Amino acid sequence: MTDQRARNGTADTYWLAGQHAVAAALRTGRVLSLGLVRGSRGLEDLAETAARDGVRVERLDRQEVQRRGGPQAQGCVALVRRRPGQSVTALVERTAAHPTSLLVALDHIQDPQNLGAIARSAECAGADGLLLPSHRACPVTAAAERVAAGAFDYLPWAVAPNLAQALDVCRRAGYWIFGLSMDGESVLGSSSLTAKTVLVVGAEGAGIGSLVRRHCDQIVRLPLFGRIESLNASVAVGIALYNWCQRFGQTNTLTSQSVYD
Repeated sequence: MTDQRARNGTADTYWLAGQHAVAAALRTGRVLSLGLVRGSRGLEDLAETAARDGVRVERLDRQEVQRRGGPQAQGCVALVRRRPGQSVTALVERTAAHPTSLLVALDHIQDPQNLGAIARSAECAGADGLLLPSHRACPVTAAAERVAAGAFDYLPWAVAPNLAQALDVCRRAGYWIFGLSMDGESVLGSSSLTAKTVLVVGAEGAGIGSLVRRHCDQIVRLPLFGRIESLNASVAVGIALYNWCQRFGQTNTLTSQSVYD
């Protein structure tokens, strides 16, 4: 790789910023080079990890770090390998044999902030993977990874050319499909969900699309007691995830395994 390509990234690489995201990428071997603000404190653990693994470490001006990683780089930026998603079949086959499993399907979530926040909540809640549409949806980008704070290095995701068909694959594997919508016919509670659940969330405003909605087994809603009509999508998903955890989180054995075993 030439120095110019290393500075700008390629189709297979991009610049990733944020201390937690960069630390996770180092642990999973994705980092090609690491840039740290010259004279910065609190980043030596990253430098030591990179040096131990043979990753080149550059000491840069703050302006250069922010040019590569953006204003919220937190003093570090890494050139990382882009990780492709799995196929829907591969993800479902990996998870379906277990008695408890939780997947999250995103229907046209286009904001990388929401995508990253949902991935972070899903990983923290012990979910086993994400289903992401390949069209009209935010892909896993550097911006989404920064918000996810390393979740994408531990949480597998599948790219679905057709999300409705992907839900049918999950159903045939024994999952129950719950759509999360403010107009759901029943209120979501820990007793609502099943041991093998796919939680479907739509974009803010538009919600779950009509085709995907028809492929859900049940549409549920969160109780709202204030005057605002809806929650942010990532907040709603987080609440729903922990409803599942109340019953099944302690029995989900997949969360202790490596994502890419």
